[in-house]
Amino acid sequence: MLGSYGEKVGRLKYMLERIKHLEVKIGQIDLRTRTMMAGLREWMSFEPSYIQKVACEDEVDAQIITCLMQKGVGGLLPSAIAVELAKYGLKRWDVTRRIDPTHEQETDEGIGSKSS
Repeated sequence: MLGSYGEKVGRLKYMLERIKHLEVKIGQIDLRTRTMMAGLREWMSFEPSYIQKVACEDEVDAQIITCLMQKGVGGLLPSAIAVELAKYGLKRWDVTRRIDPTHEQETDEGIGSKSS
C-alpha cells in the first residue's frame, strides 16, 4: 500500500528540503574550489599535451588548443581562431561552442580571452 495523500506530500516536502540542503552544500564546495583555484593559479601550469588529452574530443578541438597555446598569454578571439582553422569550415560561434563554457564560470575568465 502506498499510504495516504498526506504521507506522500510529506515525503515529497522532505525530499525537496534534502535537495535544497544538498544544493547549498554543493554551492559551498564550488565556492571553496574556485577560491583555492584562484589562489593556486600562478603555480599551475599544464603542458599542451595534457590539456589536449583531457579537454579535446577530436582533431578540431586539438587544433583550437594548439592555436591558443601558440598565441600565449594574450589568447585569441574565436573569430581569429576560425580564420586560422578555415580548412575545418568553422565559424566564430563554432569555436566558442567548442571551448568549455564551464571554464569561464570557474575561473572568471574565458579560455580564449583576449587580455594584455
